[in-house]
Amino acid sequence: MKLKTNIKISAPATISNLGIGLDCLGLALNLPSDEIIATEADTPGIHIQQIINNKANLLLDTTSNSAGIAAKRTLDYLKETHGIEQNIGLNLKLVKKIPMGFGLGSSVASAVAGAMAVNESFTDPLPKRQLLSLISTGETDVRRIDKTHTIAPCLIGGMVLTSDHKTLDIHRLPNIKGLQIVVIYKKKRHNINTSPRVNFNKTATIQQVANAASLVQSLHLSNLDLLAQSLQTPLGEELFAKEIPHFNTLKQIALDQKALNFTAISNDFAFFSICKNTLEANNVAEAITHFLEEKKIETRVIISDINQEGAYKN
Repeated sequence: MKLKTNIKISAPATISNLGIGLDCLGLALNLPSDEIIATEADTPGIHIQQIINNKANLLLDTTSNSAGIAAKRTLDYLKETHGIEQNIGLNLKLVKKIPMGFGLGSSVASAVAGAMAVNESFTDPLPKRQLLSLISTGETDVRRIDKTHTIAPCLIGGMVLTSDHKTLDIHRLPNIKGLQIVVIYKKKRHNINTSPRVNFNKTATIQQVANAASLVQSLHLSNLDLLAQSLQTPLGEELFAKEIPHFNTLKQIALDQKALNFTAISNDFAFFSICKNTLEANNVAEAITHFLEEKKIETRVIISDINQEGAYKN
């Protein structure tokens, strides 16, 4: 495998619970994306030389940086299995564009970009499905939780069902053309935990499972009415209303503007809606931001369609 130079990879933001998914459903956004540029190094191994827009003060140390960990695992694997010279090394420059701490898969995007940057630096690179194992193992080592449901859509794009984290059994679901995702999040982050807590009870759990199953069916049928019904989130909604200011009002505003759903991505005031088209997505974003401005809450908005390609080489 010959070494190539100046490889640039973009890896998209993701939403990995979709309200009803609970760590098994995720989708990729077209905007924003983290980027990594890989160049040949004078010394062996992976070296993170620079992190641009490093608002979270991420470390350059490859043993504690998700991009560095995934890149190192990939390079070590290629050296072991594909006869790459042991003295080969790569410098990485990371450009952070995905906001951290709002449940948009920032850490995972960096890991995916890091692994792909190494992989694409050589001729005849590994297929994405094979990279999934290397990235997933590295993320589990760092975070002590399975992140396959976030890694898979970031890597291969689309909406992805992870049926088994241990075996990496993933399935891309059908796409309904025209769907737009609206993400609204607070300008400044305060909380550390980005996973919405849920309150389990038998009735809500049964309904949650039923909704997840009907969501898959709605995508196969391209049935928007069934999709809207399926996106209802019985688990967690009562808790969101108690913990997140104005949650019920914001949800009603979104639904009044014909959003298919509205729910929390993280506990730190981050939400998303799925809309049928760009016009309705813009209306949802405008109505919600107008309400929040009146409440003196500064927010940022992302409107994006679903990324069908996943991470890619520029």
